[in-house]
Amino acid sequence: MSILKKRAYDHVWRMLSGEISPGTRLSAKSLAKQIGISHTPVREALIQLQSEGLIEEHPQKGLCVRQPDRDELVETIEMRTLLEVHAAGEAARRIRDAEIDEMERHTNALHELVHAIGTAQPSEVPVLLPRWAVI
Repeated sequence: MSILKKRAYDHVWRMLSGEISPGTRLSAKSLAKQIGISHTPVREALIQLQSEGLIEEHPQKGLCVRQPDRDELVETIEMRTLLEVHAAGEAARRIRDAEIDEMERHTNALHELVHAIGTAQPSEVPVLLPRWAVI
């Protein structure tokens, strides 16, 4: 991946992790202006994100942030839970006090997010889910 494409990809990925909502239209031209690069690497990054299922093309609207359905959200949460439980077991063998404190902060943030998802309206859940990626 070229440096500029990676820069564009990382920029849009951060945006997808909570700055923009599902259904939001993505313009390669305006993103390129935000990032300060030409629109070609931005287009390439958007194509990659589309192939990864994070954005989708809509007729007459262009590329938009994809809204996952409820089953995908549940599957994502279940998969992340499995991976994190395994990772926690591996980390427990080598953990230090400072790392335990950090894990406590992340655990509290996850509990708050689970509560927010549990009390949210169904249309709000897709907006909350990207927060899992940054906690």
